[in-house]
Amino acid sequence: MLTVLSILCSPVAVLATGQPREAVKTAGLTMLLLIPGVLHARREVER
Repeated sequence: MLTVLSILCSPVAVLATGQPREAVKTAGLTMLLLIPGVLHARREVER
């Protein structure tokens, strides 16, 4: 479920794992370009 959420809304998926600092990083990457944000979110969710 979190993997699908990481594709649709990356920062929310990382925030749901309880990592607010990583969610901010993911939001920044997602604002720059979508793909880096999604990749970072998937890595953080799968940890």
